[in-house]
Amino acid sequence: MTPFSELTELQWDALRELANIGAGHAATALSKMLGDERLDFQPPQAWTATAREFTQLLAGDASPWRATVQQVRGGVSGELWLVLGRRDAQGVAARLLGEAHPEASAVDGALAKMAQAVGASALAAMGMLTGLTLEASAPELRRSAGGALATGQSEQELVLVLDVLLRAKGFAAQFLFLPRHESLGALLRSLRV
Repeated sequence: MTPFSELTELQWDALRELANIGAGHAATALSKMLGDERLDFQPPQAWTATAREFTQLLAGDASPWRATVQQVRGGVSGELWLVLGRRDAQGVAARLLGEAHPEASAVDGALAKMAQAVGASALAAMGMLTGLTLEASAPELRRSAGGALATGQSEQELVLVLDVLLRAKGFAAQFLFLPRHESLGALLRSLRV
């Protein structure tokens, strides 16, 4: 296993490019769902944090968030996250459903459908880049919860986060890929770094 602290700048660049490719295809899939609306995204970031720090970073300004989380299996294991603030989640769901004020269950359904399309597109693109087969589970919906860790890992365990912020009219979403530590070597080899 390659410790995160030993990653070279070339390896960090390759991981950011992987996030860029995945987020670009995710944005294209989401754009199609929104009637070909243009989405922008910030340059990708790659960083590490403890599971506790990751949870605190998701909270940001302490506003509630909703996320879809898909377990990634295949050549690499990990998690694919799509995180939105509560208002952003309601806004994008309203647009996808064509309803001004959808009920909470309808919002959840719209987010799950969005996550499946976005996740499938992102993983297909990342698989083409790496040559790995990457498959996602059905999306699990998560919400911010005081004191609870966002990931299933122990509080001080380090997680690697590939992070891209997607922006569209009226909402923003964070696209996050968290490859498991034990998959990092295979992922770096597939990226040829």
